[in-house]
Amino acid sequence: MWEDNGTMSDIVTDERLGECSELCTSCGLCCQSILEKAAVLEPDEVELAKELNLKPFVTRDGINKFHLPCSLIHGNVCSVYDSPHPNVCKEFQCILLDQLLSGKISLEASLKIITKIKKYINRIAEKVSFIDGSKSFLALIQDCWDLQQHLNEELLFDISACRYLLFRYIMSPSKPYSIDRLFLTPCSYEKGIE
Repeated sequence: MWEDNGTMSDIVTDERLGECSELCTSCGLCCQSILEKAAVLEPDEVELAKELNLKPFVTRDGINKFHLPCSLIHGNVCSVYDSPHPNVCKEFQCILLDQLLSGKISLEASLKIITKIKKYINRIAEKVSFIDGSKSFLALIQDCWDLQQHLNEELLFDISACRYLLFRYIMSPSKPYSIDRLFLTPCSYEKGIE
C-alpha cells in the first residue's frame, strides 16, 4: 500500500498487482483520449516516441507530447507495455487504480465502475453528433455541459453521470480538476446510476 508520500508502506502482493493489471487492461481510458487529447513526453523520450511511431509534436509552450488515442493500444492493452515506452504511460495512476492498490476498493467494484463509465461514454457518443476528434471526450462533454440548455434531460443526465464518474474515479489524484460545476450532489449521481 502507498503512503501519502508515495513510498511503499507494505509489500504489495502479487495478487494485488494482478488485480491492478486486470483493471488496467479492462479499462484503457487513459490511452483513448477520454481525459486528454495528448500525453506529455520527457525531452529524452522524443526519439523513442518517433521509433514507436507515436508522432511526437511540440506545443506552443515548448512541451513535447504525442496524440491520444494512442496508436499502440489494441483493445484496452498496450502493444509495447513490456518494451520501452514513455514514462507518462508507466506513471499515470488513476484514482480507481490507487484505491484498488491500497485496498480501499475491490477489483469487482472497480470493474463495475469502469463498465458504468464506458456505458455512459457510448450512450453520449451515440447522441452527440459533433464528436470530431479535435478534443478529448471530457472536453467535449464539458462543452455539452456548458451549453446544457440545448440538451434533452436524458443526455444531460448521461453527461452529468459520466463527468462525475470520470472525476471521481479516473482523473489522476495529482491533477487538480474540480467537479464544483455539477448541479447535483455526488450522492444524487450514485443513486441514479445503480
